[in-house]
Amino acid sequence: LIFNAELWGIIDGLVLIQNRHYDGVLIQTNNLEMIKAIQDFSLSSSNSAIIRRIHHLLLNVGL
Repeated sequence: LIFNAELWGIIDGLVLIQNRHYDGVLIQTNNLEMIKAIQDFSLSSSNSAIIRRIHHLLLNVGL
């Protein structure tokens, strides 16, 4: 539950970045499990809609 809440926090931040057209943004977290889940993600194999959304937003904001 906490893991999903932190992922939604990343999504909210990425949407804000996208809407305000920020450049040079640094996203920080102390949740290593979340970082690994995002980094190890494969668009074709993951069933996590939240992580798919994060990757889509990362592509859109150029991070």
